[in-house]
Amino acid sequence: MSRADQIAKMTGLGLSTVYRALGNDGSVAPASMRAVRGALARLDGGCDVIVMNVPTLANSFYNPIIEAARQEATATGRSLVVTMDDLGDVDPLIKLAQRLGAVGLIVANHVDDRLAKRLESVIPTVAVSEGSVCDAIPYVSIDNVLSAQMAVGHLLDIGRRRIAMMNGPLSFDFASARLEGYKRALEARGLRYDRTLVRFVSEAMDWGEAKAASHDLLLSCPRPDAFFCVSDRLAAAAIKACQEAGLSVPRDVAVCGHDRQPFGSFLTPSLTTVSQPVAQLGRTAVRLLLAILAGERPESVILPSELIVRHSSIE
Repeated sequence: MSRADQIAKMTGLGLSTVYRALGNDGSVAPASMRAVRGALARLDGGCDVIVMNVPTLANSFYNPIIEAARQEATATGRSLVVTMDDLGDVDPLIKLAQRLGAVGLIVANHVDDRLAKRLESVIPTVAVSEGSVCDAIPYVSIDNVLSAQMAVGHLLDIGRRRIAMMNGPLSFDFASARLEGYKRALEARGLRYDRTLVRFVSEAMDWGEAKAASHDLLLSCPRPDAFFCVSDRLAAAAIKACQEAGLSVPRDVAVCGHDRQPFGSFLTPSLTTVSQPVAQLGRTAVRLLLAILAGERPESVILPSELIVRHSSIE
């Protein structure tokens, strides 16, 4: 049986469609093209590799996502290779995937429509945590606008009015979305957005960088009476800065983080945060990719988030 015959049998497609797909004929429907790619990968023995791209391993937020994705991939007979390539240029990532014979990509980096279309045209691709402003590839994430509104709304509910924000780079979807949620929460209470109360740190969410930015914000007059931080790592730095400035958390300054990282419950005071299902993010990303390989066009998935109130906001 020829390779084309094998692919036709595996996918249920007509032989002429398979031949056109193998020739990269642009007239082949995207779903059919994905099915042929998946069958081709299985025939070539490359079906055991999935490449996952993350911005950095210095930010511990990505670790449980990677581990859950690895477990899900392993359960289906595949392995996960993690890379930190900068996606300003996707060609090195594409070359790596092709060299490994990878069946697909999972991207946790920011990708705009142009880059996503370039990736998707070469290899099946899904986004995790990022991708909510991109229509070209399926993604799994939370509603980052809503999660920020929950966090800032909580701080407003306990009487805080001058709320500072520690954010990541706006090149990331989560950072721009959480800034929007911060603004909406303030607007809903009739408060004006004050850009002087917002600071941005690097994608690594560097603790020292965040602590210095927090100290700077605490010198404002009047100073903030609360911090909303887009990661627990930044929130821990804000708490430390407050304590070094002789301020009580939460009596003088309330602090709310995001992501519910394990260390948050061991801080003094324990950290109020927004929990997102990081393991489910990783598992779902792999499942979306496998659906694409099966010839489907899966819908993007928005997972729920939850506010976890601890002692950094309420004594």
